[in-house]
Amino acid sequence: MFTFEIYLLAERMFLFGAENAETQREWAKAISKNFVPTVDEYLTELEFDLIGRLCYKDTYSLMEWKESWFALEKTCLHYSHGQPDVQGDIIQLKKLKELTQSSTMINGEKRNVVLLVENGRTLYIHGHTILDFMVWHCAIEKAAGTDGKALQDQQLCKNNIPIIVNSCMAFVTQYGLGSKSLYLKNGNPLKVRELLEDFKKDARSIKLKVGRHQLEDVTDVLKSFLYEIDDALLTKELYPYWISALACYSTLFVLRAIVDCEEEEFFIPSPINPEEAPESETPEVAAPLNLVASPPSPV
Repeated sequence: MFTFEIYLLAERMFLFGAENAETQREWAKAISKNFVPTVDEYLTELEFDLIGRLCYKDTYSLMEWKESWFALEKTCLHYSHGQPDVQGDIIQLKKLKELTQSSTMINGEKRNVVLLVENGRTLYIHGHTILDFMVWHCAIEKAAGTDGKALQDQQLCKNNIPIIVNSCMAFVTQYGLGSKSLYLKNGNPLKVRELLEDFKKDARSIKLKVGRHQLEDVTDVLKSFLYEIDDALLTKELYPYWISALACYSTLFVLRAIVDCEEEEFFIPSPINPEEAPESETPEVAAPLNLVASPPSPV
């Protein structure tokens, strides 16, 4: 059974079911088009997981609360400004620098508010009812968290690098450049596992500090993460580029030899074409380069 829910301002919830995912999606879109205004109807065309009306204030108007339509599509939070000539905004939830909940007084009433900070932009949102807020808050937290072992499922920096990788590399760069064989040293297994789990729960909340965290523990956390991740270090999207780079290996080798020999006033013959050369004279082809992340020390 494939279900979807409708929440009312009266804090009532209706649960509907369909026989398959396609029917569920069609019904959800058809119903949403009946209450979403025409100016915001583009939101109903998204493959949304949640759609509704929220109060917000953002970077453009932090002193004033407004009301608009929001749609959560996987890890993207779309919201409209309710004006035909003004383009809506998108918050990349995996790239949030901050996601916090607090309480504040609004028009004499205590309201729960969620703060989202992403790439210099700030967004505050709150619901119309307690139930409404809980639904949105839980959905946003889930979408912004780490929910798998693929690179795209991690909490990311603005340049799409997992926060755990960026944090560990920054720590090693700042405090470990003078250490020898740093990545060959084993950290404390208990501390490594604990720190790795903390990163998996909420990487953006982890701040590595010298004295509190040891270099060996941080490098082991990085190795463990890379070893356990589903994606290859050379991602499939970049694989063709790595293969094409190998084709340049022999050319670069010849150019390097020419430069070295010119300095010594030697003559270098032209490289032999493998297709034209006799079998016995066929030059050796460099073996494929394999880069494998070594497994971390046992934890």
